[in-house]
Amino acid sequence: MAPIVSASTVAAPVHTMVEWRSGYSALYVVRAMETIYKLNLKLTPVFREILPTITGLGLRYWVYGGIGMAGVAGRIIREDNGDVDVYVLEKDFDPIKKTLHELCVGKNGWKDDLRPVNIHGRPKLNIYINGDEIFSMVPVYQTDKGVEFRAITKVVLPQVEALTQELRELEDYEFYSPPAIVIKTIFRSFISERPEKLKDGSKHWRDAKAVFTEEEFRASYVY
Repeated sequence: MAPIVSASTVAAPVHTMVEWRSGYSALYVVRAMETIYKLNLKLTPVFREILPTITGLGLRYWVYGGIGMAGVAGRIIREDNGDVDVYVLEKDFDPIKKTLHELCVGKNGWKDDLRPVNIHGRPKLNIYINGDEIFSMVPVYQTDKGVEFRAITKVVLPQVEALTQELRELEDYEFYSPPAIVIKTIFRSFISERPEKLKDGSKHWRDAKAVFTEEEFRASYVY
């Protein structure tokens, strides 16, 4: 049996297991564990405080973006996933914004930054800890045609799927995301606007390779 190295032997807060497969050096294993540890340190406040604060209001959120893709894959895909992107219903945006502002005021080094309605037609709330962005939140808009996710190009998502919460696990964290098809659709929209982001080896390329089938990737993501 291939030897297994526990990340907890390097950093107590990490409880994942890193498999030392044939061809992986000890240095590779240590670096993999360090990556998970650093990511855990940075994102712990989001999963332990920010997201529970939203659910504590009796309101819903949906994680998408890089962490959403990692949730679909069931593993951390890359080390440079330093923030968590969520969307919420438009009607819930202001009460959540107010409560998160109060949370930030009571925390040393925390700062919230509300960006008003922009060219995309929606506001955005960012939260920083010691200058590093760890969280962003945007509203989505319910229309007769579906749920509108506003970016450079507006994406109309099927209402049932867009507002379905699926519980996902990533390392020691649990959070809610929409179904994989919604996360993929938002990702497709982003890449269609910025195809240069999908160059070989880029972070978005790695996300796509981890989540899309080879057929999906070849059909939609070759530039």
